[in-house]
Amino acid sequence: MFKCDFEDCSILFEKEEDLNKHKLLHKNVIFCPFFGCGMKFENEKNLQKHQKIHIPSKKIYQCTYPGCTKSFTASYNLTIHYRIHIGKKPYKCQKCGKSFFDRANYKYHIASKHININSKKLICQHRNCNHKSKSIKQKLMHHDKLEEFCIQEKNLLLNLVMIYQNSTCFCCT
Repeated sequence: MFKCDFEDCSILFEKEEDLNKHKLLHKNVIFCPFFGCGMKFENEKNLQKHQKIHIPSKKIYQCTYPGCTKSFTASYNLTIHYRIHIGKKPYKCQKCGKSFFDRANYKYHIASKHININSKKLICQHRNCNHKSKSIKQKLMHHDKLEEFCIQEKNLLLNLVMIYQNSTCFCCT
């Protein structure tokens, strides 16, 4: 058995080549440096977006629409907000005709309403969990909440394997 030595992992593999493939996944993980956060990211761009929640915001983009006092930290958010005032919805679904103020909601609509996803992929695979998500994104978020449980479960299984290996070791008896 080959054991992953990455922090909080300790997964066991029968083949060394499987362990080496698994270790590549850990190379891409970037942790948030803020104390007590513990969030993980696959790339620097996502980490930088996330870090804005730790820094007091500087809302320098002011809405100029008459009577509106809203301000934003990013110009794109102001652009989307202004579309609400003028009723401009530039993202239109080709299948049902529904329109959206921003690309993110448009893409979410397409994925949740018009793409058929195998329902088996939306059921949580954790032991003793029957949660069924409505989308792949929701399933990933559900798994992130259970990640602490996964680590505990992996450690429990690792301990059981160690106990089994020690009890069947003929060199010590």
